[in-house]
Amino acid sequence: MLLLTILLHVAPPPSGVPEQPVRFNEGARVLSLNIRLERHPEGTRLVPVLPSPTLPDWFQAAPCQALERLEDAGQRQPNQEWNIAAEVLMDRGRPVLLLTRDALRSGHQTSEFGTQEPPEETTLDTEESEADEIAARLRAAAGTLLRAGTTTTAPLPDDVSRSARVVERQGRLVLCDKGSPRFVPEGAGQVGVVHPVLPCRIRTAMSRVVARQGEGVRVRVTGRIHRYRGIDWLRPDRFQVVRVDR
Repeated sequence: MLLLTILLHVAPPPSGVPEQPVRFNEGARVLSLNIRLERHPEGTRLVPVLPSPTLPDWFQAAPCQALERLEDAGQRQPNQEWNIAAEVLMDRGRPVLLLTRDALRSGHQTSEFGTQEPPEETTLDTEESEADEIAARLRAAAGTLLRAGTTTTAPLPDDVSRSARVVERQGRLVLCDKGSPRFVPEGAGQVGVVHPVLPCRIRTAMSRVVARQGEGVRVRVTGRIHRYRGIDWLRPDRFQVVRVDR
């Protein structure tokens, strides 16, 4: 798989050079993008702060702990801008962003109290207190908080620990009510465990296998587990069908 590292730019291009849409590949890395959160029945959308013909109007967010933290903080400040980094997954030709970190963007919102000094000071103090509280929660959950406009040479932290990897795990593929594949691992201690599969190219391939061979087809999977709202989602790196000798 070709891994491509990209930095999304939303600044206007040089004069006379037409803007071309960014071509996304699975496994690409978005290093920095300022977004707002948008609630949608099909899941949280990440909307770029500055519209650009080079970017989609919105990105679907993949379930993970970083998204859960961002959603919880966003409920406190629904109009807040956020600076994110993410891994790109491809779902039927559309990019889906799997967050690798989340960060509260610096800057205060405009006061609603005009030039009246006492109310303005009270509002700013309240906003600073709320921002500090959210920042403290994010630091505790995700490590160092990155401010928009800053750069870092350290590896981008991920919300998955090494213990949350699945290596050559055997199980079966079944379908959920919406027709997406789920992985049911086999073996001791796995009774009742079902992993929804994150939207990606491999999930599309899994769907084709189930359509061709039927539910319950046995496969061997390697990948990572991302927890979101108490559910462990599987991000498969590879899989293969287990052949049954007759």
